[in-house]
Amino acid sequence: MHSSESSSVEESKNFSQNDQVSIKSIVVISEINQGKDIEYLKMIARLPLVQKPFYSDDDLNNNQKRPIPLNDDGYDDDPEDEDSDEDEVRNRRVFCDPRFRMEKEAIVSQTRYGLLFYFLTAAILAAMILTYYREPTEPETRVTGFLEGRVYSENDDGSIRLWDIRDTQVPSYAYQQIFVPTVVRVVENQSQGRCQDRTINCTTTSDCLLAMNYLYSTRGSDMDITAQYGAAECQDGFCMMMSWCPSFSEDSYTEHILRGVLNQNIIIKGQVRDELGDEKHDEIDQRIYYPDPGANVFKVSDILNISGIREFDTVRGNGAIILLELDWNCIEDTDDDDCKKGVAARWMDQETRNGYFQYQVNYQYQLDSGVPRNVRDEMRITGLQIYLLLNADEYGLDFYDLSMMICGFVGIIYLLRNIMLFIVWYFLPNGINWHTFKYEAIVRE
Repeated sequence: MHSSESSSVEESKNFSQNDQVSIKSIVVISEINQGKDIEYLKMIARLPLVQKPFYSDDDLNNNQKRPIPLNDDGYDDDPEDEDSDEDEVRNRRVFCDPRFRMEKEAIVSQTRYGLLFYFLTAAILAAMILTYYREPTEPETRVTGFLEGRVYSENDDGSIRLWDIRDTQVPSYAYQQIFVPTVVRVVENQSQGRCQDRTINCTTTSDCLLAMNYLYSTRGSDMDITAQYGAAECQDGFCMMMSWCPSFSEDSYTEHILRGVLNQNIIIKGQVRDELGDEKHDEIDQRIYYPDPGANVFKVSDILNISGIREFDTVRGNGAIILLELDWNCIEDTDDDDCKKGVAARWMDQETRNGYFQYQVNYQYQLDSGVPRNVRDEMRITGLQIYLLLNADEYGLDFYDLSMMICGFVGIIYLLRNIMLFIVWYFLPNGINWHTFKYEAIVRE
């Protein structure tokens, strides 16, 4: 033992003073640990040789970096140092034991790894939440509308007849559609009797019997049609049968062309409901007129202009089908925390409307002292059939997206942990020491 130490000291004379200090430190470490811990010595052999000056406690307290003079045996030979043997052992252990340096560096690396890992974890979580929650969805939408206003027509004698909404539209409040009357054809004072039905063509009487079976849904029953409704026969190409007389025909009705249609208001109420239950809707008592942004009240003339119908007379007689699309953009922020709204309209039957009438049938029964009479007025009303459609874009997050986000986040964090370990081991300073400290067995005395 002493001979090997003497030879090591003799060889150290050929080196510089700092090299001699490092070699003597290794000699001291070898003397302390020889025969005690083989695994510990193996670990030290793997560590890089770092030349580091040693300082006394007094120098450290005075913030002075003065190397401790060592004798040939590698011990403190400072005459001013009056430390006890226990303090001397502590000094050697603290300043000569590479485990202290390695553990300290490992703690620093652990801190760097932790801060970087948690920062990236928080960044990935925030990015995933924003990605899923800020994904446009198709929320549940509802839209209703009704017509408001009064129209009139001119009779043959020059008098004026007023028409209320309830006179020309049943019901006046419909779901996702609005009917705007333009022409009313009325057969007044119909009563039940036996007359020609100008809507049923025939060549023989059997054709009329089949038509009666179809109209009154008695097919397959034992009911006698002729006994119940009177005999049916074919007369001049039309069926003579029990019906409301006079039946509707070109010779029996009176045509009323409605005036003031373009000035009627179409009031729309829309509603958007997302997966979380939040609702955004129009308030009926707060009317915003077109072309103001966010309008919920439109003139009939506005709808025609938007749909490309420049001349009202082109659709007055036969009517038209118009699709009114409301576009609500609930993604962009607005001042009132509401959806940004737009409107579009299309004339749907522009190319297929030859000879086709858009009309509704309405019956008004006459009353006698509050008791219905067996008399009615049949009205066939041509008009604009407006269908309402609400398209809405909104950010949302449903439970399926939430579960997928959680599963994806767990998988990404597991992958991120392995990537971070690779970065710390091979790219951060002292990464190898941290790896040794964390994953290899170290015997602490």
